[in-house]
Amino acid sequence: MVHSDNVEQTIITLYNYIFDNFKYNASSYLNMLVGNLGNGEMACNGISRLTFETLNRLGIQSEIRQGYSHFWNVVLIGDSEITFDVTSDILINKRFLTLGNGSKEHVFNTLKYINIYNATYDPKSYMPVAPYKFSSQAILHCYE
Repeated sequence: MVHSDNVEQTIITLYNYIFDNFKYNASSYLNMLVGNLGNGEMACNGISRLTFETLNRLGIQSEIRQGYSHFWNVVLIGDSEITFDVTSDILINKRFLTLGNGSKEHVFNTLKYINIYNATYDPKSYMPVAPYKFSSQAILHCYE
């Protein structure tokens, strides 16, 4: 279990690991499954499942959100829900673009950079997520 003062650092470390070690590939149904951990290529549902399983096993509560054509995660830090969508950031090739976005910003960024509404979801399905700002200390610690 992760101590509360290390939750941000753990989330950023996992984000960086996935960003640095996985490529997006949805060219076939097999590439979309978590079973493709070995080849380092997965689609959004595999990456979001990897994130969900890893964080929950570390004692950090998370859930998988599903939009009209995309899966991503929402992670709980204290009383705050945060967006964790490393798949979109891999596609865009921009580290930390969507991490911590509020729901509106998340939809805007994926539309602007990927040119699809991949983070759009039915508002009756989920409550919107507010923007979250990680402490600079947590971000800097991951680069030491």
